[in-house]
Amino acid sequence: MKFWLDKRDCSLRSPGRQDARPTTFGDACPTFARFQVKSKQNKKSKGKPLASRAAIRQRHSAAPFDLFTLNVGNTHTRMVGWSKRGYFDYLAWKTEGKRPGDWISFITKKGRPNAPVVLAGVVPDYKEELATLLRSAERHVLVFREDLIPCIEIVPAPPECVGDDRIAAALGALSMDDTRPWVVVDVGTAMTVNAVTPGKKGNPPRFEGGLIIPGSATSLFALSECTSQLPLLEPFSTSLNGPLDSRFIGRDTKEAMILGVWHAQIASAIALAKGQMLELGRGSRVALTGGGSEEGGFNLEFLRAFPAGKVLCFTELVHLGLFSMWKAREATKKI
Repeated sequence: MKFWLDKRDCSLRSPGRQDARPTTFGDACPTFARFQVKSKQNKKSKGKPLASRAAIRQRHSAAPFDLFTLNVGNTHTRMVGWSKRGYFDYLAWKTEGKRPGDWISFITKKGRPNAPVVLAGVVPDYKEELATLLRSAERHVLVFREDLIPCIEIVPAPPECVGDDRIAAALGALSMDDTRPWVVVDVGTAMTVNAVTPGKKGNPPRFEGGLIIPGSATSLFALSECTSQLPLLEPFSTSLNGPLDSRFIGRDTKEAMILGVWHAQIASAIALAKGQMLELGRGSRVALTGGGSEEGGFNLEFLRAFPAGKVLCFTELVHLGLFSMWKAREATKKI
């Protein structure tokens, strides 16, 4: 049975079927291209292609990686290993915290001997520290926007003040479909909602700009810091134990803070994304990304607010942008 990711509406389709199930990007195929699943259509496996796709992804992820992308965020640093076909694996740790002892061996054991590392991030000192460590381990490091110059016009001025993560995520969205406008919602320490338009008449695509608001952890920290009695809490996924009596009525201070911030984040993300879609016009789509996009079912609640096929969810969109830049660079070398 064949499946592919339909770029037009970001749905998983199979030949001969008119209905399409809206899906997250991770459920589909990380290579954004048509791929085949060879499965025996017996009574047990019929109608269950997800298991077959998972088996294929596991087999490819065991192959040596051709590239590693490393992004330094305000809260977490994440490293992703890529094969040329797009299959990946990752390692993450707290930014400026204790690095995992196997982070270099993750590269040496899982990567090809000449696999480079594309480095991006919004914490300059820590990014430089990682670059030095990688070079001392005899790894070729390509610094985003220094060694790899993005082919995109950055409208906000000055462009160097626009974070690497915002630009890379925009490139990730364009790598999935470079013919339509995108709204990129990145949920993290800060939530950013950015507008990207495709290139026209030989001109490069444009990063139009966007909006920045506090993320969940930042909002909870501000509530604690700016008040005398409210406690310091972690975001949704780590602060609540057991089921809730109500989704909209907190039964104690802890629930009131966490549910209030969570709903404020959801409402803000939906409203801001729809506002940008309205300005970008017909054909625009939304890409939801960032570590916070999966907390407490954020992505599912976000998806429900839009028509089917309008939203695509992929946590590693920043890394996808870095990967697509490197792949385009390699293709240019062969010409």
